[in-house]
Amino acid sequence: MTNSEFLPWTVPEASRIASDLQSPSHRHVFLCLSEGQVTGEVTLTCGSGRLARSGTVSVLLIPPEGETSRDSKVARDLLKAIFDLAEGWLPLHRLEIQTYSDETWLVLPWMRTGSGRKRA
Repeated sequence: MTNSEFLPWTVPEASRIASDLQSPSHRHVFLCLSEGQVTGEVTLTCGSGRLARSGTVSVLLIPPEGETSRDSKVARDLLKAIFDLAEGWLPLHRLEIQTYSDETWLVLPWMRTGSGRKRA
């Protein structure tokens, strides 16, 4: 997918990504690439102040042709990368996931990781 309304940007050079990782940030982005094209993105935004130990996860998926988002392994892999970062490297105790209304299926893989809990 080279021309898409969902992908108005180009992937930065590896040296730019490496230099960005050297500076502290409250926003962490993971991309899934397939044959040089972005097929998914997940972003973790860490809270600040009173919300310093919480984060918000947002997900964008572009499934391969002939495959629905629901069947895509991309979502599980991207969510796993975010949870590993949040639990292993960042002092986050609470994550919220943001999806579009037709992507509520993302909650199930999220809960399978052990990170999702229902609110009382």
